[in-house]
Amino acid sequence: MAHFMGALRRDDGKNRWFLFRRVVHLDSVPAEAPTRITVDGRYQLFVNEARVARGPVRCSPLDQKYDEVDIAPHLRRGANVIGAIIHVFGQDKSWYEAVQGLWQPSFGDGAFWLDSPVVSTDLDWRCIQCDAWDQTTPEANHGLPNIENFDAQRFPSDWLAPNFNDSGWDKVHILETGGGGPEAPFGGLKTTPFPHLLPSGIPPLAEEFVAPETLIWKKGVICQPNLPITKRAYEEELTGDPADPRANGIAMLFRFDRLQTGYPCFELSAAGGEEIEIAVSEQVPGEWEDGFDPATARITRKPMLGNDAHVCRYIARPGKQRFERFSWAAVRWMQVTVRGAKPNFAFDKIGLVQTHYPVTEVGSFSSSDPLLNQLWSTGAYTLKLCMHDGWEDCPSREQRQWLGDATVEQLVGQVAFGPSVNALNAKYLKDAAASQRPDGL
Repeated sequence: MAHFMGALRRDDGKNRWFLFRRVVHLDSVPAEAPTRITVDGRYQLFVNEARVARGPVRCSPLDQKYDEVDIAPHLRRGANVIGAIIHVFGQDKSWYEAVQGLWQPSFGDGAFWLDSPVVSTDLDWRCIQCDAWDQTTPEANHGLPNIENFDAQRFPSDWLAPNFNDSGWDKVHILETGGGGPEAPFGGLKTTPFPHLLPSGIPPLAEEFVAPETLIWKKGVICQPNLPITKRAYEEELTGDPADPRANGIAMLFRFDRLQTGYPCFELSAAGGEEIEIAVSEQVPGEWEDGFDPATARITRKPMLGNDAHVCRYIARPGKQRFERFSWAAVRWMQVTVRGAKPNFAFDKIGLVQTHYPVTEVGSFSSSDPLLNQLWSTGAYTLKLCMHDGWEDCPSREQRQWLGDATVEQLVGQVAFGPSVNALNAKYLKDAAASQRPDGL
């Protein structure tokens, strides 16, 4: 039966993670395979182990946006695996609006739609709610995602292999209810998610791996396992010498050449069970004061809208592996803590996948005053840090798109980046219209 007029909200919980997979057999590889995809939440799409897209862009669920990506370059003759990781929030975020009424009382939060010449969201998919992510972690800050606490030992690392056994996974359902003739309830009205789908309107975000500029220090850690994940990386006692007999962990502080926005990541070899925690920040206390000594620096929480704990945790499985945080953050300083390291544990790579809206840097400014020149370039770069799937008030604290901030940002964007910002401006104006209240605000 269709739902409307104050039907009760269906609550299946918050901060849920799902894996979807589908095997597609091809006799030949098409020249093009434009694939449209969206979810209620956020996703990463994989084709034969290659990640090919992530999204969707921020939008109102009444004007749900989809992304389009050509997956043909990743296809091959024979068996192909299409996979998706989907994060279902179950509550509003700074850039995500939960469904209110409409199809939500029937189906709950979370839905997945994909359409392609080679595959669609049909009944041949399999899915599973994945418990590798701790569902109980708190939000990093009000409006930001829940802190990511990922146990690779609980994750099916070969889930994208064609011969992976998914017989124990759940069968999927087509989300549709109601229907029938005029005599049916509500005259045969059907209820489905995403009744109004629109293209994202913007190009895919730019991505590039960036390594830290320098390792500032390496110290021992006296681990305090009873501290919550919101405090542990910030409050555990550090020792000057990593070989201190009291230390049962190691921490390293890295600094990037300048502030970045991106997905913290690393590659490593492990025995299994080691705990790696990454805390990131735009700055450290005293950084801009006279006499600042980086050797004494440490990332500190600054609770303003909640926890202000920009941290993620990873528990390693045996062997070589790679981890990348699911959501991006603002990073100038990165503290990496390793607890329970076993022999032969080693990092192969540490850094972040930088991401931002793909701008063309056409604007310029030059004068006889070096300070004015620096102010202009700093302003243009700061604006780029606040451009992703919308204009943001800040890339760290809350990542919201406010009309007041965007009014200034779109004007500065025209000066610094010219017509390359037009698509983002157009999307912003549509976002604003989609969020208008009945009273006009």
